[in-house]
Amino acid sequence: MLVTVSAGFDDMFRNWLYWYQRLRLEMKVIVFAEDKLTFDKYSGVEGLNVWFNSSDIGNVAALDFRTHDYKKLVSRRPFYLSQVLELYSNVIYTDVDTVWLKDPRSYFRGDFDVWAQFDGKDKDGTNNLCTGFLALKKSTDTVRLLMLWNEELTNNDRVNQPAFNRLLRRTLIKYAILPKDQFASGKIFQKHLSQKEQQAVVLVHNNWIVGKQHKIDRFNKSHLWRPLESNFSVVDLSPHATEPPGGRV
Repeated sequence: MLVTVSAGFDDMFRNWLYWYQRLRLEMKVIVFAEDKLTFDKYSGVEGLNVWFNSSDIGNVAALDFRTHDYKKLVSRRPFYLSQVLELYSNVIYTDVDTVWLKDPRSYFRGDFDVWAQFDGKDKDGTNNLCTGFLALKKSTDTVRLLMLWNEELTNNDRVNQPAFNRLLRRTLIKYAILPKDQFASGKIFQKHLSQKEQQAVVLVHNNWIVGKQHKIDRFNKSHLWRPLESNFSVVDLSPHATEPPGGRV
């Protein structure tokens, strides 16, 4: 399981971590620290395997997705995924503006290489996949897709998701789109699902909204904003641990 964390989104990561550790999943959590501040904070924390990106952009702000530095930050995603797939047969990538309410792994079934959240349709009706939540199975096609994705983002100042979708359509890679009501956007979760339907949600991805504070406000309205305290020193992610910090909801 892979997450990338920068100092500007530290509180968002601590919110993700609160919900994740409640599930007590037996998964290795790899954190790519985008800056030295983040690496120093989480390196050595129990339950987290922290890797450091030596190409620290030196910006600890919560970057807007339209900025050059944001594009540069998220363009590292295929490289990070490639690094993890060299060591493991399966990897889940998740943005930190997600909340995991259930274990998603039962949805990764069938003869596919990639599973992804639905992100709407183009004007021509073509489905778009969201690169903020991906599950990948190691295969020749998956490795090639990540290589091509990384090359395109390295050579061009582009947003990572459109590039991913263009490449996906050019390859023979087998992919599955996860059900949108169970892998919901923040908007769908808040405005379009009944209280009963919300109980079946596996993951909420707080996308389709600009600005970190707006994301936090939406999480608050949905009662999903519960970040761990900033000064915690130990996070036990084992499935047999006792009650996590902050208690249960």
